[in-house]
Amino acid sequence: EVAEGVNTYAASKGMNVVLYKKYKNGATNLSAEVQAAKAANADIVLNSGHLQEAIAINKAAKEQKVNAKIFAYSVGPSTPDFITALGKDANYVYGGSQWTPQVKYTPAFYLTVPEYVAAYKAKYPGLGDPDYHVAESTAACLALQRAIEKAGSLDPKKVRDALAALDVTVFFGQVKFDSRGINIYKPMVVEQIQNG
Repeated sequence: EVAEGVNTYAASKGMNVVLYKKYKNGATNLSAEVQAAKAANADIVLNSGHLQEAIAINKAAKEQKVNAKIFAYSVGPSTPDFITALGKDANYVYGGSQWTPQVKYTPAFYLTVPEYVAAYKAKYPGLGDPDYHVAESTAACLALQRAIEKAGSLDPKKVRDALAALDVTVFFGQVKFDSRGINIYKPMVVEQIQNG
């Protein structure tokens, strides 16, 4: 779904999509797909997979000496395991993320971003910085906490109504839900790995 959206968007902006390939979720060998991208002389290699596929594509691209100007993956670069698996070969790869420890939000309550990162590292020494999975889980708990406080009750309907009316900024960013329960204000960030 994401790949199809990117493919359509790129074409709408006048970009020439030289190759569009699908592969099975969980693929560990994407050498053929990378070879096809190299043969098409792609300037940009985009991947809409998960960590395992991003690692496989990056390894194959290095092995095959693919010389694209940009490598960007939807999932992978934002997790510490990507750098652990690839080391310096992760350098200069772009990725999207829900959150990084470098964001600059001013929370209405709880901890600031630096305080949150410090608290996480103190609680879980040796794990490094929290990734977006950890941060978004904490933000979900904060949203529930604030909704319970606003509802003044643990009654499910009152809490649900308070969640529906919630509009607050926490260290993770602004939280406000639409009728489907999706946070409508959560921006994405783009990051590039350096010194992997």
